[in-house]
Amino acid sequence: VIQGGAMPPPPPPPPTGGADPTCANGIKNGDACCAAACGTCGGAGCDARPGGSPSCCTSGVLMSGKSCDSNTAPCVIQGGAMPPPPPPPPTGGADPTCANGIKNGDACCAAACGACGGAGCNTRPGGDVSCCTSTVLNSGKSCDTSAAPCVIQGGAMPPPPPPPPTGGADPTCANGIKNGDACCAAACGTCGGAGCDARPGGSPSCCTSGVLMSGKSCDSNTAPCVIQGGAMPPPPPPPPTGGADPTCANGIKNGDACCAAACGACGGAGCNTRPGGDVSCCTSTVLNSGKSCDTSAAPCVIQGGAM
Repeated sequence: VIQGGAMPPPPPPPPTGGADPTCANGIKNGDACCAAACGTCGGAGCDARPGGSPSCCTSGVLMSGKSCDSNTAPCVIQGGAMPPPPPPPPTGGADPTCANGIKNGDACCAAACGACGGAGCNTRPGGDVSCCTSTVLNSGKSCDTSAAPCVIQGGAMPPPPPPPPTGGADPTCANGIKNGDACCAAACGTCGGAGCDARPGGSPSCCTSGVLMSGKSCDSNTAPCVIQGGAMPPPPPPPPTGGADPTCANGIKNGDACCAAACGACGGAGCNTRPGGDVSCCTSTVLNSGKSCDTSAAPCVIQGGAM
């Protein structure tokens, strides 16, 4: 070390007696002293770091009420007044003001969530039932009679979900997820979009193309089905004879690649995880196979361009 200036002082020794008043061995953010293992103190995704919200989220640390004068991180630095202790649990299993949960609008999430709603809420302790605002609001549990997760009665309770359709039909997709004329299964979470084939039920339940190709009418079926607001898609053409499919009428076309119909989509992210794997569902592997659709069915290469 060149002695152009004074050597920096050595780091402070570890605090003795299980105390760390200056957060020398933790990570400081305001009066919060997070555990060193967190990497950063507070911010997006703090609850997913080692130790979770109690160790890595400023709100969780401050709510603990543990003073750094007598504890190591996570603890509260005594540069300011200690936060007041949390109110006692409400009696009778009710919490009308969400005093013991985390409030976001009319949603009162469980305190263990660390945050209410937002990205990754379903990965926090208690999952989407306790930590995602949409699921909490849809539960219909009133904080007037229940503790978190519950709905604060500052506004009207959301209407109860419609009763299941009778007779195995759901003409309006009331119990599924609507995207255009496609009614995906509720378990999919969303209808269509990237990665739809990887959701519960795969392409036939969660991808709009797979649902529409099924030809199942919601007038006589529940999701996945086709809503009869528009014309039903035409039935698929009959299988080609002789084991050939020159136009990829019975597969899924992407450029000169004709993937198997069971893939749900041809190429794209996760193609190798679909039914049939990369051999049937990834454009590069299909094109490299050299199988001509003039003599073979999908997966094969369409002879619109050179083999």
